[in-house]
Amino acid sequence: MTTNREVYEGKILETLIKNSERLAVIENKVDHLETKLDDRFDRLDAKLNWLFGAVFAVSAGILATLYVQPILNALS
Repeated sequence: MTTNREVYEGKILETLIKNSERLAVIENKVDHLETKLDDRFDRLDAKLNWLFGAVFAVSAGILATLYVQPILNALS
């Protein structure tokens, strides 16, 4: 024969199990989303590195073009 306390404890245990299953699913989804975000940030970081490298190369070329003529005139 079950008492009211046993029924109450059984319901609490059932609720805890259900909540832990939901929490496990949510944690799994969060881990999956973190992995996707990390991949996207890595790709974005690589593109930004390429962009800054290209900007630096173009800037160096422009500066070299601007200063080569006065330097050549001073040497001759």
